[in-house]
Amino acid sequence: MTQETDRLKVMAKNAPDQVAKIEGSIASVESAIDSLTKQKDSIENGVCGKAKTDAIDIIENTIFPDKSTNPNDFIEYGSEFGIISYSPLGNLTDWEIKDEFGATIYSYSSGDYPDLDTLVGDYSFGNDYLTRPTTTGASYGINPKIASLTGAANLLNENADKVADSQAIFDKYAT
Repeated sequence: MTQETDRLKVMAKNAPDQVAKIEGSIASVESAIDSLTKQKDSIENGVCGKAKTDAIDIIENTIFPDKSTNPNDFIEYGSEFGIISYSPLGNLTDWEIKDEFGATIYSYSSGDYPDLDTLVGDYSFGNDYLTRPTTTGASYGINPKIASLTGAANLLNENADKVADSQAIFDKYAT
């Protein structure tokens, strides 16, 4: 027997234990993903979703009647209003009241409506907590963490498959 053959026998023999260890790591990563997903849902729905709903109520039922001068005036929400995103940055300030010709009558101005300002700040906090990339000097962004852990789980699954398949191949050449 050669050293290579001996090594292959040991590698084949150790493969099931290695797979079990990898599967344990997979379970741990999946548990972390599950926990982070629950946190994400809580912030997304409990902070950002509630702030967005309440902001729309203030915009449509308080500010619009205060600022509108004509029955043909309308509210236009921009593409970044109420989205969960770091770039472009989701917010509750991307809206305007416009007249029938599309001219802006009023747009968000901090200080005009303190209740809306509070919601804008709370939404901004929640959106940042969810979306902040780890490349920006902070590591609290839940969505990037979930993405990283999902990549790690995929990698571990590939590793487990390869190590599991290795037993038959190594046994074949370890004679």
